Amino acid sequence: MAKGLNFEHKRITKIVIRKPVKERPVDQQQRQKLYKSARWKKVRLIQLRSYPLCNRCTNAGRAGQPARQVHHIISIEEDIEKAFDLDNLESLCDSCHQLVENEIRRIRKFEDVKIDPETGLRIVDTEEEKEGNE
Repeated sequence: MAKGLNFEHKRITKIVIRKPVKERPVDQQQRQKLYKSARWKKVRLIQLRSYPLCNRCTNAGRAGQPARQVHHIISIEEDIEKAFDLDNLESLCDSCHQLVENEIRRIRKFEDVKIDPETGLRIVDTEEEKEGNE
């Protein structure tokens, strides 16, 4: 068992989404380096051994599928300090991990969309409106 790692932590089952970072503090090379590191491989193995079944399948009352993915609840782009924090990880099956990642992408894509509260329709800024506001 690795020193300093505490397995008595609660499982977080919600998706945490923050505003997208305009300038990503973690670029693709840093991300690949992190995922190839011995430290990540060790933490990932500890997570999957501690929680071998998919957290979301289990919470949904389905027969827990074997977990093959370790998901960062708060992404490393948002807070790289949480990359190896066991409280920020959850074990997921491939299917649930894909669903979570797709949902995060969908939400981020539409975060900056303005909605008219009266009609419920999307507000689109036109070039004329932008020029008139200057």
